[in-house]
Amino acid sequence: MGKPKKSVGVKDTATAQYIPKNPGRPTFKKTGRIEKKGEGLQPVVKDVVQKGQKRDIERNILKNRGLTAFRKKDKRVPRSKRRMQFEKLDRKHKSMTKNFTEAKHGNYEGEANGINPNVVHSVSLH
Repeated sequence: MGKPKKSVGVKDTATAQYIPKNPGRPTFKKTGRIEKKGEGLQPVVKDVVQKGQKRDIERNILKNRGLTAFRKKDKRVPRSKRRMQFEKLDRKHKSMTKNFTEAKHGNYEGEANGINPNVVHSVSLH
């Protein structure tokens, strides 16, 4: 068996035509038998404006963003952008500094971070 076909829209049984899922996009419906390629297809216009009315503005006109470069979702939200920036710098800072834990009062349990035998902290006297 092959893959199931994607549904383009809903079929209206009364008029035997497809009603598209996205009514704002221009669609084409069959008007009869097609003899030549492209013949018999007519655009269905959904944006009908009555006399004296103005048509609705489009989203790109409403947003008025002009030509803007594509940005990732976490960069589009300022609060999220700063949080990610802080987490990145915090990870960088933790890798540069030593994790310090205060000594607990009581029995000595050794060094918290371990002892590196290759490091010498003594000062040489000349």
